[in-house]
Amino acid sequence: MSTAMIAGTAGRSGRCIRLDLAAWLRTRPLWDAVTLVLMAGDLELSATGSWLSLRRLWVDRMFRLSTHRLEHAIAAPPAY
Repeated sequence: MSTAMIAGTAGRSGRCIRLDLAAWLRTRPLWDAVTLVLMAGDLELSATGSWLSLRRLWVDRMFRLSTHRLEHAIAAPPAY
């Protein structure tokens, strides 16, 4: 028995359903399409994670700068 082959699963009618995904993926155009879809999903996840991390770094940096400025403004009142 090859990989991705399900044999012995009974459907509602009681008949045996045989699903051979490996045979479908042996055809080149289908294999390319499946690979490209999976690669696009990986790219989307990587881009989303990068965007979220960069945004988080930017927000943390702005928060630290505003807190730092506020502390100095309170510590040293403006000279008149």
